[in-house]
Amino acid sequence: MSTSFNFDENYRSEILIPQQTETVNLYLMDYLDIIDDFPNFKNEQIKFIQDFLNKSNIWYPKIINYIYTQTNSTNQVSLLSIYVLSAPENNNSIFGLEFSSEADAEHGIGIKIESKNMNILEYGSADLAFTPY
Repeated sequence: MSTSFNFDENYRSEILIPQQTETVNLYLMDYLDIIDDFPNFKNEQIKFIQDFLNKSNIWYPKIINYIYTQTNSTNQVSLLSIYVLSAPENNNSIFGLEFSSEADAEHGIGIKIESKNMNILEYGSADLAFTPY
């Protein structure tokens, strides 16, 4: 899967992942060093994002199952946003994922995940997804 990013002035781009039909918002956090080159990112600067998205067949079902376990529910869950929380360090980045969920419609669900091993680092309400790690 190859995605072209079209970031707006808020560092947001709409993307699609194969696991769901609705678009997902992809956000670059404004404290990332790559923001200095906005809007003319070099491919190598954003390759780690594409690599993470290309592994959605691994992390998406893992996270959905984790949410179902945490909520004791199989209610509808939908990925709303992906936040790039860190640039690669030792081939590892941190991403925040924001979900809507019928199990917690008021607060939503937020998860932080490592890109290298797909380890879930934190789980909580939706605002966790965009809180720096």
